[in-house]
Amino acid sequence: MTDLTDTKNSERYSELDFLRAAACLMVVIVHASSDYFYSAGHEWIAANVYDSMVRCAVPLFFMLSGALLMKRAAEEPVADFVKKRYMRILAPFLFWGSIGALLSSPAGVADFLGKLFCSYAYFHLWYLYLMVGLYLLLPVIGKWYAAASDREKIFYLSAWAVVCCFSLANGIFNAFTGGEKDFLKLYHLREMIGGTWYFVLGAFLFDNRESEPVKRIRPSLYLLCFVAVGLLNGLSTYLLSTAIGKHSEVFYPYRSPLVVAAAASFFAFAVRSRCGEWRAFPFIRFVSAYSLGIYCIHGFISELVTYDLITPFIGICAWVVIPAKAVVVFTLALAVACIMKKIPFLRRVV
Repeated sequence: MTDLTDTKNSERYSELDFLRAAACLMVVIVHASSDYFYSAGHEWIAANVYDSMVRCAVPLFFMLSGALLMKRAAEEPVADFVKKRYMRILAPFLFWGSIGALLSSPAGVADFLGKLFCSYAYFHLWYLYLMVGLYLLLPVIGKWYAAASDREKIFYLSAWAVVCCFSLANGIFNAFTGGEKDFLKLYHLREMIGGTWYFVLGAFLFDNRESEPVKRIRPSLYLLCFVAVGLLNGLSTYLLSTAIGKHSEVFYPYRSPLVVAAAASFFAFAVRSRCGEWRAFPFIRFVSAYSLGIYCIHGFISELVTYDLITPFIGICAWVVIPAKAVVVFTLALAVACIMKKIPFLRRVV
C-alpha cells in the first residue's frame, strides 16, 4: 500500500503528497455521505452530489502506487520487491483487520480467523486485502510497462476505457430491465477491469507530466474538468435513479468512465500544480505522512460519529451535516494517528 505509506519519495515530489492528502479527505467524505444515500429528498441529493464529486478517491491511491512503484517493480528483483511491500503492509493488515474482526463479535477463535482472513474484517479495509493480491502482479506489470512503447501503453489504456464504457452500458441495461446480464463475463472482459489499469494510468500520466500535450493545458482547466465530471456523475445518477424509481449506483464503480475521467483529471491537476509553493503545503505534507493511519482509523471513527451527535450544533441540513461530519472524522483520525505514531509498538501500523 505504498501510495499511503511511502512518504520518502514524496520529499522529491510534493505533488504526490498533495494527491495522497486529498485522496484521504475524499475517502472520508465518501463515507460521511453514505448514510444519506438511501434517504429521500434533499438528503439523498446532497449525498449523491458529495459522493459523486469524490468517488475517485481510491482510484487516486492506485494511481499513486503506479507513479511510485512501477519503475521499482521493473528494476528490483521480484522476490525483493514483493518482500518489501508485504513487510510494510503486514502489520497494518493484521492490526486493523483484527480490530475489525473483533468489532464484528466473532463466535470463537475459528470465527475470528474467518472474519480476518476469509472476508473483509471491516467495510473500509477492503483496500488492504486488495493490495495483498495486486502486489503479486506489480512486478509483472512493471516489467511490461518498462518495455512497452508509449503507443502500446496508450493502446492498453484505450482498450481499458472501452471496456469501462461497455461495463457502464451493461449496468444501465440491467437497471432498466431488472436483469443480471454480465456481458463482461460472457466475453471474458473482466480481466481488463482489474486494479492494475489504474497503476498504468497513474504511472503514464506521471511520467508524461512534462510532455507538450499535458503542459499546453493549464492546471485550472484540469481542475475544472474534475468538477464538471463529478457534477455530471451526480446528475447521471439522479436521472437514472428517477427513471427506474429507486436509488442506483451504476455510475459509482471505479470502472465507471466518469470516475476514471475524474481521477485522471484530478491527478493531472495535482502533478501540474505548484502545490509545493502553497502556504498550506506544510500541513498537506503533514497529513500525507499520516495518510495510512487516517485511512485505517477513519472507518471506525465514522461509525461512532453519528449525525445525531452533529445535528444539535449545526442543524439538520444534509448539505452542511455531511461535510461537517467529514471534517470531524478526518480531524479525529489524524489526531489518533499522530498519537499512535509516538508509541513505539504502534508506529508501524500508521
